[in-house]
Amino acid sequence: MSKGNPNSNFPNAQKPAVKPAEMSGTVAAIEELRELPKVNSNDPEELENRIQHFFAWCVEKQLRPGVELLALALGTTRQSLWNWEHEGGARGEIIGRAKQVLAALLEQWSLCGKLNPVTSCFLFKNHWNYKDQFSITTTQPNNIPTKEEIIKSIPQIAKGEIVPDTDIVIDEM
Repeated sequence: MSKGNPNSNFPNAQKPAVKPAEMSGTVAAIEELRELPKVNSNDPEELENRIQHFFAWCVEKQLRPGVELLALALGTTRQSLWNWEHEGGARGEIIGRAKQVLAALLEQWSLCGKLNPVTSCFLFKNHWNYKDQFSITTTQPNNIPTKEEIIKSIPQIAKGEIVPDTDIVIDEM
């Protein structure tokens, strides 16, 4: 059986850098969430209570809360969480607030250097729709000369009698 390459940048070639006791403790804790009965997502009070239980459970087990763990605690998937959040209503508001807590925690851990920046970027982009984005705005001048006007002005530009009206800067070496 292959031991994997801990220095590989290929994700499934790496093994988690955890000790056996950490691994077994984490698995046992997460199994507790899996064993919880599925929450009735149409009952706002039950949903809110389970989310409160989830955050208290994370504190007790000293595990960082995340979207996948939240979904597991509710007996659903992250896709269902996303659907519930975007459908609105009481359920959507409750899920939105819970996910906002997760985003705020992630932001704090990221800003304090507690998470790898690549991990932070990945999570923000995948769970909270952050983007690497920039925009370029161009404007066209109102008085664009015609082809004929340009051809006619070439001799005068060459003699330096006319300076073209442009924002283009040419650096001479």
